[in-house]
Amino acid sequence: MKTKIYILSIIIFSLLRINCISQNDSNKIIAPDKLYLRSGWTWLSFPRLERTPNNPTPQTVLAQDRISGTDYTSLEMQQNKIVNGEPVMTYVTWNYSGWQNNDLTEVDSKFGYKLYLEPTENRTIDMLGTVLDPSTTVDIYQGSNDPENWEGYWLYESQWPFDAIPDNVLDELTVIKEQDWCCVKEWHYIEGNLVPYWICAVHKGDVSFDYGDMVILKTNSDLSFQWQRYGNTPSSEEKSATEYFQFNEQSNYTSFFIELDTNSNPQEIGAFIGDSCVGASTVLTNDTNVLIPGYIEGMSGDVTFEEYYDSLKSGKPKIKEYFVNNIKTRTWEKRIINTGEKQDYYLISFKTGKITNETESNSVSINCAPNPLKNEVTIKFTVHKECMLQIVVYDLYGKSLNILQQGDSKAGTYNINWAGTDGNGKPLPNGVYILKLRAGTEYAQTKVVIVK
Repeated sequence: MKTKIYILSIIIFSLLRINCISQNDSNKIIAPDKLYLRSGWTWLSFPRLERTPNNPTPQTVLAQDRISGTDYTSLEMQQNKIVNGEPVMTYVTWNYSGWQNNDLTEVDSKFGYKLYLEPTENRTIDMLGTVLDPSTTVDIYQGSNDPENWEGYWLYESQWPFDAIPDNVLDELTVIKEQDWCCVKEWHYIEGNLVPYWICAVHKGDVSFDYGDMVILKTNSDLSFQWQRYGNTPSSEEKSATEYFQFNEQSNYTSFFIELDTNSNPQEIGAFIGDSCVGASTVLTNDTNVLIPGYIEGMSGDVTFEEYYDSLKSGKPKIKEYFVNNIKTRTWEKRIINTGEKQDYYLISFKTGKITNETESNSVSINCAPNPLKNEVTIKFTVHKECMLQIVVYDLYGKSLNILQQGDSKAGTYNINWAGTDGNGKPLPNGVYILKLRAGTEYAQTKVVIVK
């Protein structure tokens, strides 16, 4: 049986807003009847609506008396749907002349939206009606132009996306993107086999789905599924906003994943087009990778980077040449990124001795043999740094059945044996199970089949 391995590297960082928004500024649930609107753009869904006899109009949902704070003077809400495999963007806007661009005619809890209000300030919006049935189906579609599916999340449970999304759907997804984080599927070699792994980048907070979130999904095939209701949100260290680099946030961003090459990390890294900063991130002392959100829509030119250490070391020259991973050949090329390439994300390395074709991985991994399991299986796992480690057995519905390992672990490769039992030592029925490894803020999983 061919085993698929999913590996998740989480790179934690904060999102700076030019107007110094509070660190608590995130699209989060305040109560079932209210959602938080951040100052500027908010990616959100509307899990609770008045649905009789039909879904309400944007004019009803976004009425001035439902939104706290100063009466807005202008508004824009966007929605992206996939129609016959192609994305169709619809809008609704409001200004002193009234409602305009009314091609967005209804608000549906199944879908996600992007909302912008002026004046820009932190607000709340009242949710009226009923919450969408938890068993409602999520439909996502592929297309010739790799379209984005803007989906709503309407469960009360805050969940790790790799628990909320069924494994058969994860097999087909290529991108999972939220306003504060992004996960992309990449490929590399582990013990001679090319396997998929997930790289996740966080602006702030945890990689999690929360009530009222909008998530963008890209898929290799048309799929229908239900959000799973198991799993816990992982904890992660948050970074503060950048102080030296400043930039303007837009409705969307390009993800720049950067592998560092220094024993003394900078305090911040900024991305530039010409002299304009288009995104930045703080850097922690023990970071080996960081992610910069690049707000480059409407801009043209090469992307350079600048590191800031402190006032004594400032003024270092911009980094105008670096290694970029070719997503088609999986090789590293020494070059510079241009906005005309229009990729969703880039894997970048500042390492001076980067080889052109990597066969080694710095991510965690887990696999098992023999598979299928008849009597006992040997589980082999690797972690590359000291961390808190946990290995858990799940069924295909996401239910935790047995914790095989939990506690502090040093870097290395280890083996443990498992006889296919639950937490009480009772044999599990024949079937397919998931072994999930969490090592600090990294994640890997593999499937095991029990046949006795």
